[in-house]
Amino acid sequence: MSTLETIKEKLAIIAKQKKEMVEALRKDFAPMFKEFFDKSNGLIKSIGWTQYTPYFNDGDECVFRVNSDLDYGLRFNDETVDETDLITISEYVAVKYLKNDGSYEKWLDKYPEDKIDPIKHKNQLDLIKILNEVSEVLKSIPEDFMKDLFGDHVEVTVKSDGTIETEEYKHD
Repeated sequence: MSTLETIKEKLAIIAKQKKEMVEALRKDFAPMFKEFFDKSNGLIKSIGWTQYTPYFNDGDECVFRVNSDLDYGLRFNDETVDETDLITISEYVAVKYLKNDGSYEKWLDKYPEDKIDPIKHKNQLDLIKILNEVSEVLKSIPEDFMKDLFGDHVEVTVKSDGTIETEEYKHD
């Protein structure tokens, strides 16, 4: 067997093993999100995001990306997350501060008028915290692995029933 044939054979074995591992992880992926669905007490029925390689990037290299930020691209219950839909603008600012450095008390020292009524807004605040955790988990997964796992130019939806749907995603 020539060197080239040996290399091709080894690469084929690696590709097959990678495909098997990705398929196995894809089956285990949705159950990993069970904790988030459970924490939400029924508020979250699905979590989704888009992932794609842009067709144009103002002259910069078009690089595959997973849009899983709480402020851009993360979806829940088939809606794009917009924190301002969950809470008022002044509360949004306070929650952004809470999200960014975890120091809500420090924020209230500076801006007591932005105090959030924890009883009135418990569900919204809990929801934002959970979605923030989801975003952090998704961002911790290497993007090239997410591409192998779900594909390019897709919208991925993980449902509370343990299923995953991928649909073609059209973007600019």
